[in-house]
Amino acid sequence: YGCAYATLNCPRNADCTIVCSGTQDCEKATINCPENGNCEIICSGYDGCWAGTINCPQNGNCSVTCSGKYACSNRGNDLFAINWSPPPNTNELICADDGGCSRPSGALSVPPTDAPTTNPTAPTASPTAAPTEPTQEPTQEPTMVNDAGSESGLDKEDEVRRLKTLLYVLAAVAMIAIAVVLCGLYFYCAKKLKPNGSRSGSVGLLNEYNTQVADDNQL
Repeated sequence: YGCAYATLNCPRNADCTIVCSGTQDCEKATINCPENGNCEIICSGYDGCWAGTINCPQNGNCSVTCSGKYACSNRGNDLFAINWSPPPNTNELICADDGGCSRPSGALSVPPTDAPTTNPTAPTASPTAAPTEPTQEPTQEPTMVNDAGSESGLDKEDEVRRLKTLLYVLAAVAMIAIAVVLCGLYFYCAKKLKPNGSRSGSVGLLNEYNTQVADDNQL
């Protein structure tokens, strides 16, 4: 309860850091950051800054950390409030996971963006009831569309098909050539073996003639 219900004033033209680490250390306290300088407020105690008010610098960045349980929360009709620094200064709110910035009676919002868009996207009037799930195995060669609007991917597929056809033709020609070579070798070998067969036949005829002559002499 060290600074509960108190008004804490930072130096006007210097950076300032205030730590409320005890239980209800800065409850319902008003913290005035410097007018010209950065300001850091750390509410790390249980209910450390509950129902308090933090006035951020007019010319400086502002950071509020609510790490204690229910550190930056409302309490009944007593509201915790932060008056953030105006642009172009930056504001930061860090909240703990165990309800550092919330309470059943209300919740603390993060600081608004310093540069909101002037043309927000309008929601679609008829969203699809069954959105398409992203593919788990996207193609490694997506189709590219050129400036003229034609799909170069189709031309690439045609080129692949032509290349496959050419390979099939070359394979067929190679098989025919191999068959011709094998036939030529077969006939060549057969021709080479024919004289040997004729020679064997002549020897057989000569033996048969000699046998016939021997039989005639015996007669």
